[in-house]
Amino acid sequence: MSRLTRYAPLGALLLTVASIFALPQLRLSGDLARLFPDDPQARALGAYVRAFGGGDVTTILVRGDDPVEVARAADDVAVAARGRPGIRRAVTSLAPPPPDLDAPAPDPTIAWAFADDAGRAALGAALTDEGMRARLADTRALLMAPGSGALVEIIRNDPLRLLSVVQTRARSVAATVGADASGELVADQGRARFVLVTTDGSALRSEEAKRVVQALEGAIAAALPRHPGVRAGIAGGAAIARDAEKLIRRDLYVSSAASTVLVSLAFLLTYRRARALLAAAPPLLVGTLWTAAIAALFPDGIAAIAMGFASVVIGVGLDTGVHVYSAVLRAGAALAETPFATLRARRAAIVERARAHVARPTLTAAVAAGFAFSSLELSRLPALRQLGLLCAAGEVLTALAILALTPAMATWLEPAPRAPRPFALAAPLSRAVGSRRAPLVVAAGVGFAALALALLGPPRVASALVAVKPSGLPSLQAQEEAIRLVSGGHAATEGSAAEVQLVVLERAPAAQRDALLARGEQLAVALRAPSRTVESLSQWLPSPAAVRARLKERDALLPGRAAALAAALTELGFAADAFAPAMEHLRAPASAEVAMRALASLEQGVMQPLVARHLARDPATGELLLATYVRGPALDPAIVAKEAAKGDAESVVTGYPVLERSLRAALVADLPRVSLISLVLVAIALRSVLRSFGEVLVALAALAVELLLVALVVRVVAVPVHAYDALVLPVLVGITVDESMFLLHAMREGTASSALRSEARSVVTTALTTAAGFAALLGCGFPGLRDLGAVGLIGTIAGLVASLVVVPVLAARLHASRA
Repeated sequence: MSRLTRYAPLGALLLTVASIFALPQLRLSGDLARLFPDDPQARALGAYVRAFGGGDVTTILVRGDDPVEVARAADDVAVAARGRPGIRRAVTSLAPPPPDLDAPAPDPTIAWAFADDAGRAALGAALTDEGMRARLADTRALLMAPGSGALVEIIRNDPLRLLSVVQTRARSVAATVGADASGELVADQGRARFVLVTTDGSALRSEEAKRVVQALEGAIAAALPRHPGVRAGIAGGAAIARDAEKLIRRDLYVSSAASTVLVSLAFLLTYRRARALLAAAPPLLVGTLWTAAIAALFPDGIAAIAMGFASVVIGVGLDTGVHVYSAVLRAGAALAETPFATLRARRAAIVERARAHVARPTLTAAVAAGFAFSSLELSRLPALRQLGLLCAAGEVLTALAILALTPAMATWLEPAPRAPRPFALAAPLSRAVGSRRAPLVVAAGVGFAALALALLGPPRVASALVAVKPSGLPSLQAQEEAIRLVSGGHAATEGSAAEVQLVVLERAPAAQRDALLARGEQLAVALRAPSRTVESLSQWLPSPAAVRARLKERDALLPGRAAALAAALTELGFAADAFAPAMEHLRAPASAEVAMRALASLEQGVMQPLVARHLARDPATGELLLATYVRGPALDPAIVAKEAAKGDAESVVTGYPVLERSLRAALVADLPRVSLISLVLVAIALRSVLRSFGEVLVALAALAVELLLVALVVRVVAVPVHAYDALVLPVLVGITVDESMFLLHAMREGTASSALRSEARSVVTTALTTAAGFAALLGCGFPGLRDLGAVGLIGTIAGLVASLVVVPVLAARLHASRA
């Protein structure tokens, strides 16, 4: 033991130096998909967020009261964005560019490749004898209109205006993504316009996301001063990732600083010994540094919820410092009359005696808390698993650091340690729990709490989406407003069902792109229903198989149609010879290869933002993902999934409504097993320290009372209960059990009253410092972290009450029954 004691400070120093070098590698992840559960639907949503958030078409939402000024501002923002770092394209319209009158006119028979079922029916009708005459009559009227001279060559090539049939159909489809009949990206009667920006890189890489957002913020700053009353917000993966990372970084710094201050204040107010804080705080911070070095090893960074590890480790870790310093004071008092040759020898003896007395219970308490935290590894929420791992490591590492450093530092700060002054609350508390009526009072209090909870009902499960969608993010607000405007522009009114958007996701290897597009077409057909809007890439980009099938359908209609067109032209007074190019197209229509080249050109041009909204590569797997959007009032994901399976059995329905169900399912599945494992591990740790099974039952009874009080307070003050804060309850079992364990351990050498007099100060101090660590999370921007802090704060105070009241009363009766 002496050799270990001698080299402990050196080992701590080497580990600290290594941690300092590792710390710069710590990354904070702004990827909100890290907060999703680990089930098929949530994994699909995570893949969607990674793929379409990582290579997303970023949207700038421009808003104002004057439609004309909003239109000018949107155009200026688009112009200002083009050419900036990371920006490939910025458009305010989905309309194709004006035709190049000097370029060869396109073959109108290519229209079949772009036309959906309704469009192809209209094209077929245009080729009938009656249809030809009707469309040629409209063409004549068009040519007689003023300013129609520029259209002569276009009409000579396509007198039936077959291409216009497809263009008209495309305008109606464009309305599903916020475009008006002209292709302009506009909503709310012109008071809102969208700028679609195609970017380079990935929003999941921090530096690339920052570069893109800074470029767009620069464009907005350059354009908007010329348009008073107009405002703009950036939505999309890059902006959300940048804002989320900023919020996480702010939460980390603020909560860590607040935890340090609050924990220190709680320590000074209860322990009343500033030198003790000087001896315990540096090792505590060293242990926290070691834990942060472990966090730096995560290659994908720290998720938002897991970021709270620093505050929790600081608050919980100081528990060991309190008990170790108290052991040093007691050891100093016990050796006060013992002669030593040198002061150094006295200090060494005090350190050895203190460690011998306190090492086992403090390390056991730390391991018990570590077990409780590690039980979160059973959760289906990766962020909570990460939080549990870091807090478990932090609890054990801070205990080791404090045991290694604090005793020696304490003897330097107090060369002649004295026993601490009596705790003011110890005497009245001892009298209260030692009275004959104490068991009845405790039983009545517990009964009242149970009755109140039964009458009020259990804590209400709240929406977990609030925990993963921080309301303060400007980019997230802009994204939600853009979705609302595209889906109708109005929030749900009283008595009406809210508009819901689901995402149906299909995936395939990159080499099977054409087959994936064909599956998307079948899926879109299966999802069609009068009460919903289906936005599919098949509306814009047909698969090669669909193109060939459509052209085959066209070719069956064309025989004899050139002669019929010539007859119709002559009948209506046109010179048929002037339309020789049009009749040649009907005799030798465009091939599938020509159609595919035209589609590829559009895909890289005007359709590129639309394609990027539907088709992307998953950076985690390299697979292609095809997203089909379904919107409608009160959509039932189960019904949509059943219909989607008819079109593609491998498709997965996801989206935030599905995520809400997944989070609730995760809570129902995780809470019982995490609680059971935590309770078993803590019971094993208790049994290793406490001398009897009866004492273990006393500690477990105190935990049961604690959880009852937590449930009651959470219900009364209406703390939201969801997967991210409810799963902290099993952790509280391990965190708060050390107060009961130290009281029971002290009762071996005396009575319940003497244990309270000797340990009450330490118990109160450790509980309040732990509560202060959780309280620091109340100022976080992520609602999930705030709720976790609230439950942790309530649970720690409830655990303190149960330890100081239930444990002495039950332990005294237990010992009396054995006497």
